[in-house]
Amino acid sequence: AVWPQGDKLRDSIPGHIDVAKLRTVLETTLQENEGVLAAVVAYQDYLLAEDYQEGIDQDARILGWSMTKSVGNALFGIMDKNGAIDIEATPDIPQWQEDDRKDITVSHLLQMSAGLDWTESYSSLTNATRMIFMEKDHVKYSCLAEAEHPPGEHWYYSSGTSNILSGILRNKFDSFDDYLAFPYDSLFAPLGMHSAVIEMDNVGNHVLSSYCWATARDGTRFGLLYLYRGNWLGKQIFTEDWTDYSTSAAPASDGKYGAQIWINENPWRMPSVPTDAFYEQGFGGQRILIVPSMDLVVTVMSGNQPDFDFNSFYEQVFECLGEE
Repeated sequence: AVWPQGDKLRDSIPGHIDVAKLRTVLETTLQENEGVLAAVVAYQDYLLAEDYQEGIDQDARILGWSMTKSVGNALFGIMDKNGAIDIEATPDIPQWQEDDRKDITVSHLLQMSAGLDWTESYSSLTNATRMIFMEKDHVKYSCLAEAEHPPGEHWYYSSGTSNILSGILRNKFDSFDDYLAFPYDSLFAPLGMHSAVIEMDNVGNHVLSSYCWATARDGTRFGLLYLYRGNWLGKQIFTEDWTDYSTSAAPASDGKYGAQIWINENPWRMPSVPTDAFYEQGFGGQRILIVPSMDLVVTVMSGNQPDFDFNSFYEQVFECLGEE
């Protein structure tokens, strides 16, 4: 099949795009940043250019780390479209019913505004590192977090929250097998994301905070789903309203964050990027940038390049696009 459903690329590319220059930008970027493993630039339904470090190719799965949180967003979007979840409702978490946590909604969790006490730091033993590396049940551990702020009033980025969401998702299925298959049947297969795999914790929870592996091309397909506002080649995977909700600022986030997706309304990280842009971001220099006003998706997958200058990279990419 032809891109984006398959891997066969189109013979022609719109004339206003300087593809040779774009390829040089990607090549130079990867030469200068050895931790960046892959870069892909897609426009409308064209794959314009891609480049890979030696030993990596278009079939190499790369760990997305926190880009996985946005996969969680898509899964909740599918449940929302199917009428299987109400994000304004409070989740059925028994120990939360006894205290202030009983007022936390699914939407508060999606928007990282649940007000739970959590430390998201990776340089020492914190909630985040303990959960990922030491706890058998990531959902159970994350649900232990106490209320620190009233829900909706305080924004704090938390991997625990994304795994609480995974547990809420699991509770919506009658069988473990259905929960297990859900991302693959409902999201990855329709998009042709055949490389994508989500690892589980020791008790079978999808680790929606951190552990989705995929090729750079499949990461780009995932970005295109949002560029297309949930409509994948005629099939509505999640609603346009869901896209709007997901990319609108969470009230307490200062214009930085939507629902398990970073937004550029407050362009603190990327002043050169249009403010309608939004992005999936992962540890060590990874980002899938979606720019609706430019019909553009730019994917950077890294092993470890935490100091990567995304803003200047995007400036160089934009210069290759020209005007229609």
